Amino acid sequence: MPMSPYLAGLMFGDGTCFRGKNRAYGVWIDQQERNYRIVDEAEIELKRLKLNVHKYRFNDKVRALVYNKELFNEFKVLRGDAASFFESLNNKHKWDFLSGLFDAEGTVTDRLVVYNSDLKLLEVVQKFLLQQGATAYLYRFGKVWGVQVYRKQSVALLYARMNCVKLKKKIVSSG
Repeated sequence: MPMSPYLAGLMFGDGTCFRGKNRAYGVWIDQQERNYRIVDEAEIELKRLKLNVHKYRFNDKVRALVYNKELFNEFKVLRGDAASFFESLNNKHKWDFLSGLFDAEGTVTDRLVVYNSDLKLLEVVQKFLLQQGATAYLYRFGKVWGVQVYRKQSVALLYARMNCVKLKKKIVSSG
């Protein structure tokens, strides 16, 4: 049951998996209530996999949760080496993965930034963006790293190539 590249990016950024005492294999994504559209998109992607999605609100968050051993194991492998996963994708699927990662970890202001603690992943993301003609800078931001794109032409390229909720709806928030 391979995840779509978009779902893989989204889950890598904001996904969680847990095996409960009842031996259930839970995989979920949480977002702040204001970013509910991202969870809606995750729900669509999970339903494409023919999974039973439990979607609910709690506190000021929205969650999409599934119980599935196969997805749980796939997610664990992805978390183990996201950079290799990303590099194995064709260019279209790399843009899809970046769209999911951006919905999970991205910030939209006068520039676009993706934050994550996986330096190896962000290095291959930066390399890909440079190969695509974007100017992308890698930098440390506290305990995490960021790939920043701020030149007009580069920002326009990402808007044109990425199909993510944050750029479609211009949700201004961070991961």
